[in-house]
Amino acid sequence: KEVKLIIKELQKDMLKHQVKTGGGATLQRSDSMNEHSGLAYAGIREERMAPAMLCYFFNEVQQNQDGKIWTENMALDLIHKLHDDDSQTSLGVLQFAMLLDDAANSVYDPVHRSFGCGETPERYMSQTLSDYWINSSHNTYLTGDQLQGHSASEQYAFVLQRGCRCIELDCWDGSKDIPHGNSGDEPIITHGHTLCTKIFFRDVIHAINDSAFSPPANNPFPVILSIEMHCSGRFQDRMYQHCTEIFGDKLLLLQDSDTEMALLPSPWELRNKIIIKGKRAQDNSVSAEDSSSDDGSDPDDDGQITEKTIKAKEK
Repeated sequence: KEVKLIIKELQKDMLKHQVKTGGGATLQRSDSMNEHSGLAYAGIREERMAPAMLCYFFNEVQQNQDGKIWTENMALDLIHKLHDDDSQTSLGVLQFAMLLDDAANSVYDPVHRSFGCGETPERYMSQTLSDYWINSSHNTYLTGDQLQGHSASEQYAFVLQRGCRCIELDCWDGSKDIPHGNSGDEPIITHGHTLCTKIFFRDVIHAINDSAFSPPANNPFPVILSIEMHCSGRFQDRMYQHCTEIFGDKLLLLQDSDTEMALLPSPWELRNKIIIKGKRAQDNSVSAEDSSSDDGSDPDDDGQITEKTIKAKEK
């Protein structure tokens, strides 16, 4: 609706401009009179843009700063491209909306929108890691809502390939056949105290390892695993085993001296590295509930629904 109003206003403004400049209002009737030029009479009724109107839009309304002057042949080529049809001689509402939304018509300086704002990647990504805004994901494993949504390891590959560099893993003790096939020794990922489905921690680690820096995205910058830890000591040991075995050299392991560093390394220095972020365990024998947070609650639980709660309500 808004795009239609824009086209109508452009039609009125072009008529006024042609009269003011002495060019007159050349009308293109639907019988193809003066086929590729002028302002279409049919266009006024059908809300379409002929080549001459596109030229007016680019040359008079937008006034390209680079001095480029649009001709009707150039406008006609653009119409063919946007419609993907060489027989089209005017631009429809949908195609004009696509044109307005195109990166070429962005209000932002294309240099500032480009990676590094015109600088080399090495120079742009050589500040301390804490100086950057990081593309992050919350409850990454969920494909649906936070109360009874489906969890999937594939979600991690999905977001990583689309530029996300900080992902969340809510880790809990597993139990026999939860999820199916669990021997009872495998940690799981789920949204705690809800009916969300559960997935193996190891499957998530495999998915991250396979997609973090791989094609087609080929993003070399570090991936941060934000761990929300609810696991007891022996399950944390199992998590460590999976991470070291599956990630291998990709996993960033800190030395004791690194805890005293004044500044974090830069994204450039951490290329193709996986960083684990979480609270340092106070006691390896700590219980699952005690290791989750200071008050033992899940800070992400907007509303907690359990199977016991539902059964109680049914009674």
